[in-house]
Amino acid sequence: MRREIAQPLDVELLTGRWEERSAGSNADRTAVANLLEQPLNDYGNGQRLIVAHGGCLRYCPAFKTWLVYTGSHWLVDRVDAARRFAQAAMLEFARQAMISGGETASKFAGGCLNSQRITAAMREAQPHLVVNVDQLDCDPYLLNFKNGTVDLRTGEIRSHKPEDLITKLVPHCYHPDAACPRFLKFMRRVLPRLEDTFRRPWGTV
Repeated sequence: MRREIAQPLDVELLTGRWEERSAGSNADRTAVANLLEQPLNDYGNGQRLIVAHGGCLRYCPAFKTWLVYTGSHWLVDRVDAARRFAQAAMLEFARQAMISGGETASKFAGGCLNSQRITAAMREAQPHLVVNVDQLDCDPYLLNFKNGTVDLRTGEIRSHKPEDLITKLVPHCYHPDAACPRFLKFMRRVLPRLEDTFRRPWGTV
């Protein structure tokens, strides 16, 4: 059965971060990946996509679709964000090729802006970015909030990590010192003898 992960994905925000950096000053561009080192063929373009955006892209064969990292969690790509990333990578490749002055690279890079080449780049990148269904959300002790990921064994919060492969997000911020008087009042009323037992997992003891 296909797992549904139907949450909104801000494509402009995701791709805009990279495009703004590419359009910045020469100093800003020092952080942009070198896309001239890969072979001048479809395989090379797949590697360019991985170098430029592989950190926020995964391909799931079971879903037959891409997953995109939002900065806090992974989402099934229902809005063609992966293709936007591939387009951005090919545009940056073309820019670098033109600046380098290499005639062969410039000619090839110009052709890479065609739809067929972009599709081929995505296809060649897929085997190198595979994620299996059983790798997603596999740690039952990690709970994802807007402001970080909480380890339920310790109650500690840390920064989001793409390598956690979490696809869920609690749409609230985690506050370990937050009071919950209504919940505790309910616990005292319905489970007075088990109050302490049930309070401990919630971190209120």
